[in-house]
Amino acid sequence: MRATSILLAVCMLTAMASADDLLPPEWRGLPNSTFQIWEFDDSSNPADPNECSNPYGDPQAVIYGEFDFPYRDTWWMDDDIAGHQGVWNIGGAMALEIPNDPELRPMKEIRLQVTYDGGHSSDPNVTFDPWVEVVATDGAEVVDFVRTSSIVLDDWFTHAVYDLVLEPNPSFETIWLMPHYCQLYIDEIVVDTICIPEPASLLLLAAGWALLRRKRT
Repeated sequence: MRATSILLAVCMLTAMASADDLLPPEWRGLPNSTFQIWEFDDSSNPADPNECSNPYGDPQAVIYGEFDFPYRDTWWMDDDIAGHQGVWNIGGAMALEIPNDPELRPMKEIRLQVTYDGGHSSDPNVTFDPWVEVVATDGAEVVDFVRTSSIVLDDWFTHAVYDLVLEPNPSFETIWLMPHYCQLYIDEIVVDTICIPEPASLLLLAAGWALLRRKRT
């Protein structure tokens, strides 16, 4: 019964996934995990996720920058030149505030998917990636940070996947996205997190992974 419930939760979350949810983690929907997608359909700031499964609180995306003339560097676009709907042009920063399981655990895994245009240099073949940084509570530090995937979607936008590991598990973390060049255009963000339990509880987690792999196969 427990395994069936895990699979049902995973299938429900997978069904919610958006077009740019290209590389969801295998552990999505398992115990101690969270899931949130921002598509930025309007100019709300802070922005609530379009879809969310987070039992620990309400995640938000907070946008920082100059919003008014004559120094405006940050604004929301309903439809940009490449046809992407709902894009934040970031000259300052975007902070993803993610509440998590407050119980102290050995570590946390985060998968971050970002659809973005980081700007172009004078060389049309050179593009800039966003600057990504994680600030966490409870003394947690990033011990592993890997850019897992990068896919060019069109002439402007790229889909990138970042995998991060924090030790120990913080109850709250903020994921900062900032321009690496001068402007950062963000179309969509997907964030999955999971708090890795003590070794005795890993058996259930491993069983869930095995069932999910079998289901996908």
